[in-house]
Amino acid sequence: MTPSKKKLSDKRSAIEAKISEGKRMCGLDRSLYNGFTGDRIWAALSVMALNIRKLLRDMERSPELIYRFA
Repeated sequence: MTPSKKKLSDKRSAIEAKISEGKRMCGLDRSLYNGFTGDRIWAALSVMALNIRKLLRDMERSPELIYRFA
């Protein structure tokens, strides 16, 4: 595999891992709202929840981040 294809493959693997996490943790595979607009709202809330979860995990690992953002 060429280096450029390897880089794209790694990027795709990382993206698919995030989609899988969204399905498991936030219910991204099902929407509680109706219609296209409801799906957009549900996806936005799911992504926000994943980002908050990551932020809290990072703050737990290094507490000095709390003072940087406060």
